[in-house]
Amino acid sequence: FLVATTIGGEIGGFRASATWNHTAGYDLDPAVSTVLFGTQDHVGSFNTVDLFFEYSVGGQGLLSDLSFTLNID
Repeated sequence: FLVATTIGGEIGGFRASATWNHTAGYDLDPAVSTVLFGTQDHVGSFNTVDLFFEYSVGGQGLLSDLSFTLNID
């Protein structure tokens, strides 16, 4: 099961947001075996955070639709 929450804001031509994702643990069927790590039959719950940034130049002519974005997943 997955839970996601997003918060963000915009100031002038700058926009940013952060998304927190929580994934509940789950069982592996069949279990996975490796020489280095042995057998794994369960994955524990975990969290990730995704970040988004955008800057809109806001110029005229060729620059009218220009924006720069950065995603960090």
